[in-house]
Amino acid sequence: MNGGSKYFQFSMGLTVMLLLATSLILYPTHTPLTNPSLVIEDQLPQTQILTSYVSHDPIAITSNDDFETQGFPGNGSVSNPYMIEGYQITSNGDCIRIQNTDAFFLIQDCLLTGAGPPYPGAGVRMDYLANGIIRNNVVNQRMTGIFIYSSSNITLVNNTISNSYGGVGLSYYSNNSILENNTIFGNQDFGVTLSRSQNNTLDNNTIYNNRVGVYFSSSTDNTALNNTIHANTYGVYLYSSQENILLSNKMTDNGVYIGGLELEQWRQTITSDNLVNGKQIGYFWNKTGGFIDVQQYGQVILANCSWVTVENGVFINSTVGIELAFSSHCTLMNNTISGHAVYGVYVYESRNNMLANNILMGNDKAIRLLYSSNENSIINNIISGSDRGLDLGYSSDNNQVVNNTIMGSTYHGLLLSSSSNNLFANNNLSNNRYGVECGAGTEQNLFYLNVIAYCDVMIAEDTGIDNHWNTTGLGNYWSDYGGTGVYNISGSSNSIDYYPFVYPGESTIPTIDQPSDIDYEVETLGHSITWTPSDTNPSRYMLYQNDTLLVLHNWNGSSIHIGVDGLGLGIYNYTIVVYDTSGNSVTDSVFVSVLPPSTTTTTTTTTTTTTTTPTVTTPPDNTMLLVFAGVGMAVVVVLIAVLRIKRK
Repeated sequence: MNGGSKYFQFSMGLTVMLLLATSLILYPTHTPLTNPSLVIEDQLPQTQILTSYVSHDPIAITSNDDFETQGFPGNGSVSNPYMIEGYQITSNGDCIRIQNTDAFFLIQDCLLTGAGPPYPGAGVRMDYLANGIIRNNVVNQRMTGIFIYSSSNITLVNNTISNSYGGVGLSYYSNNSILENNTIFGNQDFGVTLSRSQNNTLDNNTIYNNRVGVYFSSSTDNTALNNTIHANTYGVYLYSSQENILLSNKMTDNGVYIGGLELEQWRQTITSDNLVNGKQIGYFWNKTGGFIDVQQYGQVILANCSWVTVENGVFINSTVGIELAFSSHCTLMNNTISGHAVYGVYVYESRNNMLANNILMGNDKAIRLLYSSNENSIINNIISGSDRGLDLGYSSDNNQVVNNTIMGSTYHGLLLSSSSNNLFANNNLSNNRYGVECGAGTEQNLFYLNVIAYCDVMIAEDTGIDNHWNTTGLGNYWSDYGGTGVYNISGSSNSIDYYPFVYPGESTIPTIDQPSDIDYEVETLGHSITWTPSDTNPSRYMLYQNDTLLVLHNWNGSSIHIGVDGLGLGIYNYTIVVYDTSGNSVTDSVFVSVLPPSTTTTTTTTTTTTTTTPTVTTPPDNTMLLVFAGVGMAVVVVLIAVLRIKRK
């Protein structure tokens, strides 16, 4: 019996070991890996969802000791920071101000608001300190939501900052900080601004409905990645900054704008995985020669480039359509640029470039040449419905502006400032609020054979020096010229057009035929619309498909032809508006119905085939086999033990 008991004990032990081995096969254990590079905030106690805040007076911390003397828990270490948590603070000054500390602290789950406009103070202000985390706070109605001055190693995460003058400001050598997963919107000026700061990271923030989404000023080596930036006037504004990195940001209804007096300030790392309105951003540095297929780009920036052609692009609703800086002998041709919040085309310190046959609609400033942008040619462009049509300034000299149409500007059709020796000929500047203005510092500019007509406030004004409004025998066409004598230009320069022409205008509107509506089967070819409008002074036409503008183009009085192949099933309304030079217009619409293919009845013979599906045996799972084997062995061992006991 004793021997059998020992054998039984041995058998049971063996059984337990087999079962344990089987469980290890099924459920292997893992030793957790430690990550020595975890962000400090991950080592901290996590926030709780608050049902209410505790009202508190404004907080001012001026040393490490102040945290303890004012009763905030923690000891200032990495793992146990001083905590300011769960307060509601309303103040016309700073709600929370911390300065001259290097202890670790955490501000979280607070509601920080101003008493009302004009938004004085900050929600959180930090001066001359290091090692802080600002997390899960709501800040609004402040001068700046969170303001960081000459401080480093600050983390801002999951904060909501809105309806202030500015969102988050890092200023004066505020370095090595992280802004992550914040929502920043509805601020009067900026969402995030970095001034004289470097090595900061903006990751996965949502920034919208501010004047400037992210503003870099005199800042280097910062990184913005994975941010969603939309509906700001400027999406990302890089001014006098260099070597910043933009990666995988999504920008909608805004884009990137670069400005700087020096070439190196245009040198950035802007990868093609940044998207502007769903298209790649085209940033080109130091490119020489070649044609750029710009149809894939939502915005194009050329810096330090030469002999590059940008053609056939469609740029809509970005901050800027095309930027050209420190570049020469480039061609921008046949592009359509509309709805841009700041510039359609911005040319900065660039020479001997050509802008030709582009269509610019509804931009703030359609074309602007600044800072010694000289010897450029601007030819055959159509500019319509912009705030300002064409702007030359800051010593942009010796340019040729010929045969352009600039109409419907809410301010200036043409504005010159501090620019000289430019030629303006055969341009149509009609129906703008201000026709042509030559400001102070303009000299020796020449105007002739331009139509300057029907402006709401002012036809032309000249306050420059020795600008010429005619060449030998050829002046300009003026809608308010009476037909006798010279034409006096308003302004302090007392300029005169000595050979003016009467621009008669006309009261009759253009005429147009009415082509029939079109029905065609999907995927068939050869379908088009031809209009034959007529007018003695043709100007331009606009073509819409279902209220979306497709084409804005010059019209010389000939027929207008448009193909309508390749449409999907549905009904499409094509509407054309034809204008004369006096702004009179006529409209016609043609409906295009795209139908399903016609069906034909055919007789088919159906053959029935009986198929026998073979039985497929699925191999057993190896893990389950091990389980069954282990259990089976255990059962066998137990049975043997029981039989031995019975024999004895």
